[in-house]
Amino acid sequence: MNKRDDASLIYAAATLRSAGKPVTRENLSTLLGAAGVQTDPAEVDALLSLVEGGPATGPQGRPARQASPRPRTENAQDTHQRALYVYAVTVGEPIPFETAGIDDAEVFAVPGNGLVAVVHECAAKPYASKDKETVEKWVIRHQAVVAEACQRYAAVLPMAFDTMVSGKDRADAADHLRRWLHDEGDVLLQKADRVRRRQEYGVQVFLDVESATPDVMATCPEVVELKKGLTGKSEGALYFQRQELEKRVREQILKRAETVFREAFDLAGRHAVEVSVGKLKTGEDNLRMVANLSCLVENGTDEALRAAFTDYCTGKGLSVRVTGPWPPYSFT
Repeated sequence: MNKRDDASLIYAAATLRSAGKPVTRENLSTLLGAAGVQTDPAEVDALLSLVEGGPATGPQGRPARQASPRPRTENAQDTHQRALYVYAVTVGEPIPFETAGIDDAEVFAVPGNGLVAVVHECAAKPYASKDKETVEKWVIRHQAVVAEACQRYAAVLPMAFDTMVSGKDRADAADHLRRWLHDEGDVLLQKADRVRRRQEYGVQVFLDVESATPDVMATCPEVVELKKGLTGKSEGALYFQRQELEKRVREQILKRAETVFREAFDLAGRHAVEVSVGKLKTGEDNLRMVANLSCLVENGTDEALRAAFTDYCTGKGLSVRVTGPWPPYSFT
């Protein structure tokens, strides 16, 4: 998948959550496939860990899992009201945006309390459609605006798809938004300082079980002794002996996986400001995922992170997948 498709995946997940549907590989592939976006199952699994750690929204833009303050979305389905759709909150001065928003809406900035909300004006109702191609276009456009915000500002807090602030008109919605920026300003500024000039990268380490097994059979003293005991046994005894041998091999591979996780976590910590641990996913073929990390990295230092993990995995029956940069979903 290319960078555009990676972005589509994140916001397709946000769209599924907004619709109250589970974020699964099948649902993501169906949604993006209908829009003509090719999906690699392995890449979907890699990116799901980031999505699961990022902001989630329920219907009308309300958070299902609230990791950071979100503006209220009262009367979000009253089509007689107006709303401001919030893409991101940044720190700095308002500047004009070149990227068009959802449905080619004009994107502009609303300042308040030293913060800037990146928004467009719309009807006070959720973005919902049964046409998957339409939804795909929306989430791509959402990501494009967030991407420009990340290019223009040093600290960006990305908002989930369909986050809105409503009012009786545009001016009233802007007043509500500025009030929220004031009320939650201290928390938002703290979070912005946390991610200032930093981006998120996903790091997944895989153990090749097929290549690890003969290595364990040859080097683990306990397993070597069990192998020697296989000679001269009856068929019945051999069965149970082989079962015990396989059990010990699995135990040794599990120990190796645990060791690799600890070493990978420590290695990530030497190259990242913060490291978050995600759920392990099912690997492909004989690959077993042993580490699933989200790393908050200083801008311009990602190559050192990639090189460190490439060097670490070389010659050990390990492989690594590094994805990013992403807006810092796991750390806001």
